Amino acid sequence: MRAAAFLMVALAGCGQLTSRETNDYGAAVECRVDEDCVATSSTCCGCADTALALNDPALSSCDGVECPMPSECAASVARCASGVCTLACAPVECDLACEGGYATDAMGCLLCACNAGAPPAECAVASDCVAVAADCCGCARGGVDVVIPTDQVDAWLSGLNCSGDEGCPEVDVCPADLAVDCVSGRCDWAVAGGGGAGPSCGDPSMPPCPPGTMCVLNSASDLDPDDGLGVCE
Repeated sequence: MRAAAFLMVALAGCGQLTSRETNDYGAAVECRVDEDCVATSSTCCGCADTALALNDPALSSCDGVECPMPSECAASVARCASGVCTLACAPVECDLACEGGYATDAMGCLLCACNAGAPPAECAVASDCVAVAADCCGCARGGVDVVIPTDQVDAWLSGLNCSGDEGCPEVDVCPADLAVDCVSGRCDWAVAGGGGAGPSCGDPSMPPCPPGTMCVLNSASDLDPDDGLGVCE
């Protein structure tokens, strides 16, 4: 089977991005929607480990290469993030509740299976947690925030290695309907005024998802993908 065969299916009938514009960080815009991107392997015969734009010439580099079908690959999808194609975890619907959170695969994506051991609690009350910038902009300047224990703030901010000269969009995108909370011993976002129920799901102590919704793992809307929980969607 040709390794690039699946790419041709994605290419058929799809318009290619031809714009030379740049995003707010000065990088060339290679996509506008997820459909402008495709997950592929940098080694032709391996599992998907990168995402490229549909009009990227590198997609043809594996033409003519005969490869066996990869097995046991992590479920991944290509997404367009700030105009750049990136590889992300594939969303998974799951009706399993896990006290210790969900297990992860080799790519770090959540699986619909329980983690072998429950991680130690990192908080007891909401005041044990705080929202900090997840990148060098933070949601107040157009980036993203994450919720972490208060005693980890200094180490977290130091690890970002921000210079202060980043080209941030300078637009406040902080979600007004979310608040910092301690959910099942983990620092997480919760719906403001919701008493800790929040958008998360998967822990037996949490209320079930509202009627008409399902617990989704690896969701693109998950504001804290490392908490081992899903999001009701």
